[in-house]
Amino acid sequence: MFHMVQKSTKIAGNMNVELEIVLNLLRKRENHARGLANDFGVSHTTVLRKTEGLVKANVLDYKREGKNSVFSLKKTLKA
Repeated sequence: MFHMVQKSTKIAGNMNVELEIVLNLLRKRENHARGLANDFGVSHTTVLRKTEGLVKANVLDYKREGKNSVFSLKKTLKA
């Protein structure tokens, strides 16, 4: 009997998407999901799932600009 194994989302060079999002936001201050996806060469839905997890983990903050969510790193000490 075989079981399913979840694939981890990797970018070229074995970097995790979450780490790449944080590093990208350290460089650019803020970016939206499609901009992040274009920078990494992954789909925007993958980036949205990962940013949602980072928002719940209190690492990222976001603001709405029209239909886009613009993500940035939290500036609080708790983050």
